[in-house]
Amino acid sequence: MNEVILDTDILSEVLKGKDKAVYEQATAYQTAVGHLTTTTITLMEIVFGLQRRQQQEALTAVLRFVKQGKLIALPFDNRCAILAGELYAKLEGTGQRIGQANTMIAATAVVYQLPLITGNQRHYQRIAGQGYNLTMSNWRES
Repeated sequence: MNEVILDTDILSEVLKGKDKAVYEQATAYQTAVGHLTTTTITLMEIVFGLQRRQQQEALTAVLRFVKQGKLIALPFDNRCAILAGELYAKLEGTGQRIGQANTMIAATAVVYQLPLITGNQRHYQRIAGQGYNLTMSNWRES
């Protein structure tokens, strides 16, 4: 199984374990690759959401997964920042904004040349529509 990037919505579902299809795909992926893969942007969104809702037990579990290497967050580096800025400007210029965080996640997937696993394909399709090589899949539909 090839490496992929989990978007915030999918990683959130994996952590909750409520969607059977998503959980099974994540388990198979983790078994094959050895960890779950996301972005530093998604990790920030997950931590923010758990902290805001004061879900300390869930937050502790996520941080433990990161520390144990079971959840790897790909860094948002200079290449990602430059591409995200370019994408954000293009999308804003065409009235197709998807938000800064989603633009940063998409840029990370493009830079690392990894498919993005997301339930928000309509949003991210705007990136592909600008001519960038962003491939997507939705584990809810698999």
